Amino acid sequence: MSTQVVTKSVTAVSGERSVAGTIQVACFSKEARLKRAAKTAAICLAIALVCVGIPGAHFVLVPSMLLITPLMVLRTYRVTSLIAEVNATCAACGGKLTSLTSKEIYPLYERCLSCQRENRISVAS
Repeated sequence: MSTQVVTKSVTAVSGERSVAGTIQVACFSKEARLKRAAKTAAICLAIALVCVGIPGAHFVLVPSMLLITPLMVLRTYRVTSLIAEVNATCAACGGKLTSLTSKEIYPLYERCLSCQRENRISVAS
């Protein structure tokens, strides 16, 4: 599985202030994307298998899991990169910005946990 981690320079802006930072982006090769998609399929099918044992509800749960599996696999396969880590501070208060793993779509909007202000994070030019 070939996953390459790339560091990019970003700028966090809140109001009139801006600060520089970096983000680490995990870029997936075709093989890594296939492996992630296969793992998603296995999880969905395992959930469908567990739902077989639920009396009554399995008439709805199993078919719905079997229908949603190809959609989830396709959605997972299409993701070519994910943001692994944000190393930036809040432009308003200087607190550390934290981010959950998310798609790499700019600008990102992260809310500071300290001051609750929204920061717009974009790639530095």
